[in-house]
Amino acid sequence: VVVVANVTKSPDVGTIRAEIADGLGLKFDELTEVGRASRLRQRIRQEMKILVILDDIWGKLSLTEVGVPFGDDHEGCKVLVTSRDLNVLTTDLGAKKVYRL
Repeated sequence: VVVVANVTKSPDVGTIRAEIADGLGLKFDELTEVGRASRLRQRIRQEMKILVILDDIWGKLSLTEVGVPFGDDHEGCKVLVTSRDLNVLTTDLGAKKVYRL
């Protein structure tokens, strides 16, 4: 499963979360942002393997706040991030691997 969200220069966590949820066919019943993030995290964990693409990141973004599990939280969930700024990837997001295009 592959889902994509366009982050943009002025990111809105709710919009990013909604784009990922749409890609998974998920509709939110939860009223709070925390509840929606939790529900998205649960839905992503249902997938054995999933690639979440976050396109056009310009600054720091909390995957936890969005609702994307990563690392030991869900080893089948991989996150691919694109940015025009190398420092955003290495410093702000702590990317393990960086591929220049």
